[in-house]
Amino acid sequence: MKRLLLFPLLLLLLTPCGVNARLPKLKRAKAATDTVVTGDTIAASTASISLAGYDKPNSATRETFFVTNNLRGDSLLLWFEVELTYTDMAGRMLHKRVVAKSCSIPSGETRLIEVSSWDRNNNFHYHRSSPPLRRASSPYRVASRPLRLLSGKQ
Repeated sequence: MKRLLLFPLLLLLLTPCGVNARLPKLKRAKAATDTVVTGDTIAASTASISLAGYDKPNSATRETFFVTNNLRGDSLLLWFEVELTYTDMAGRMLHKRVVAKSCSIPSGETRLIEVSSWDRNNNFHYHRSSPPLRRASSPYRVASRPLRLLSGKQ
């Protein structure tokens, strides 16, 4: 609920002309392409943004991944929403969530994004990271799907 109240306030603060300025419209991300990147962790791409390089060490409270702004011209990526689906090694879903993140990524550039971890008890470890040495932990995979974005001019 707090996010819903903070988002319009954030838009007003980011708008250079104040309350009377015309706010940019939210755009739905175009359908993901069937790009296969060998050896990458969460390769997902649309015509607007690309996601790659997921990481979460076992004891970490944060997950990280890279976001690339694929918008043309002088478009600045200000906010995006991505669906993250976590599965065990047999493909059974463990968790699914939608993450919305504010950012400031110029066209053609990439930034490291951090989000809070879904695994608050540290019972799971990402299958490409090393498992914990002192206790049992289950490996998991993650898939991403960009949903929406907000862009503006630089």
